[in-house]
Amino acid sequence: DGLPDGWEVKYFRVGTESLAAAIARQDGTMDPDGDSYSNHAEYRAGTDPNNASSLPGALAYWRFEEMTTGVVPFGNDAGGNQPNTVLDSTGLGNHMMTWRNYTAPTYTTEVPFAAVPLSGETNTASLAFVRDAGNLFLTDNIYTTSGVGLNSYVFNAYTIEASFRTTATNVWQVVIGKTGNPIGGQPPFSLKIRASDNRLVAGIVDGAGTAKEAVSTRAITTGTWFSAVVTASATELKLWIKASSDSSPVLEATTPIAGAFYNYAGVNSPWVVGLGKWNNADADPFSGNIDEVRISPSVLEPSAFLVPVTSNDTDADGMDDDWERASFGDLSQLPTGDFDGDGTDNMTEFRLGLAANNGSSRFSAALAANGKLTWPSAAGVTFTVVRSTTLTEGSWEPVGTVTGTTGTAEFTDPSPPQGGAFYRILLQP
Repeated sequence: DGLPDGWEVKYFRVGTESLAAAIARQDGTMDPDGDSYSNHAEYRAGTDPNNASSLPGALAYWRFEEMTTGVVPFGNDAGGNQPNTVLDSTGLGNHMMTWRNYTAPTYTTEVPFAAVPLSGETNTASLAFVRDAGNLFLTDNIYTTSGVGLNSYVFNAYTIEASFRTTATNVWQVVIGKTGNPIGGQPPFSLKIRASDNRLVAGIVDGAGTAKEAVSTRAITTGTWFSAVVTASATELKLWIKASSDSSPVLEATTPIAGAFYNYAGVNSPWVVGLGKWNNADADPFSGNIDEVRISPSVLEPSAFLVPVTSNDTDADGMDDDWERASFGDLSQLPTGDFDGDGTDNMTEFRLGLAANNGSSRFSAALAANGKLTWPSAAGVTFTVVRSTTLTEGSWEPVGTVTGTTGTAEFTDPSPPQGGAFYRILLQP
C-alpha cells in the first residue's frame, strides 16, 4: 500500500496485535484524522496521521529557481536520463525532468512578480516553453520523475496553482496536467486554454468517473501574466484567476462534482507542465512562460493561495470599495440599503454584478411560456428555487438548486403541480 510496515505499526497498531492485523487497519488512501490529507501524504511529510492539527504542506512546489539562463538539463542523446533537475521545493522529492535537448524549456528572468505575494520569497526566473504543434515529439515540456510519490497520489481534495503568460492565441494549450486517460478523452486533470474562445478551462475526471469542467468567464490574452488556482473538494470544482491588472484573484467558475479525483488503473502516471494529453496521446503544447506551480492535497483558503485573495473592503461591509465608489460615489451606503429603489438591496446587486444605481437592473425572474424561469446571475453564487401552490407561510418547498453562471441562470420545474404554482429564487449567502 506504499506505507512502511513500521510506520503503520507506530500509528495504527492497537495493543499487542500482530503485524498483519496492524498493517491491515489502514491503506495509503485513507484519512483517519479527517484532515483531507491521506496516509500517503502524512507519511511523506512526516506528520501524524491521527492528529488533524498535524498537517503536511504542499505535495509539490516547482519554483523554477534553479537557474536564470540556459535550458533544463537533459543528459545525453539517449533521452530521459537526467532526472530530478527541476526541483520540488517542498522537500518531498517530487522533482521534474525533461526528455531531450529538443524538449528542454529555457530559464528566463521574465516573471509574474519579483516576490511571491504569499511568502515574500524572491522570484528570479520562470521557464519559457516553445510550442511545436506540428511535431509534438519536439515540443518543450517537463514531467515528474518516474517513481516519485506524487505520481501515484490519490487526492481527496486539492489546490493546484500556476502563473503563466502565453504567446499564442486560438489554439489549445495546457499549462499543467496529469497524464492518463481514465474516461473518454479527458485526462485526470488539466489546466488549459480553449482554442475557440481563449477561455481558461479546469478539466477533471471526478471521483464518479465523470468528465467535468470549470470554465472562466474571461478570455486569456497574449502577453499578460495570469495566476490561476483550481480547487476541488468532494463536491465542488472551482477556478480562480488573477490578471496583472486585477487587485486580487477572482472566482470565475464553480462546478458541482462527485469527488475530487478518479482512482484509475494508470494513476501512477506523471504530472506534466507545458504539454497535455487527450485520448491518452500528447496534445495541446504551451507557448510562453510558466512559473510558480504548486499542488496541495487540500482546498486552501483563498487567503493562503500563492497569490492570495486580498480584501478591497476598507469599511468591512462585504462590498468592494471600488464598486461602491463607482455605484454610489462614496462608501456611505449599507449592504441592506437600496440605493436605486428597485427592491433589490445593495449587497445582492453587488454579488450579482447588477447596476446598483439603475432601477431597471434588479434581481427579478421571468417566466417563459414553456415554464422556464430565468434571472440575473453571476459565477460563484448558488440559488435555491422554492415553490408554493398557496403562498401561505410554511408552504414553500425547495425544488431545485442552481449554480450561478455569468449573465443569467435558469430553471425548469421537472414536475410542476397541476393547476399552477408560485416560485421564488433565493440567492444563498
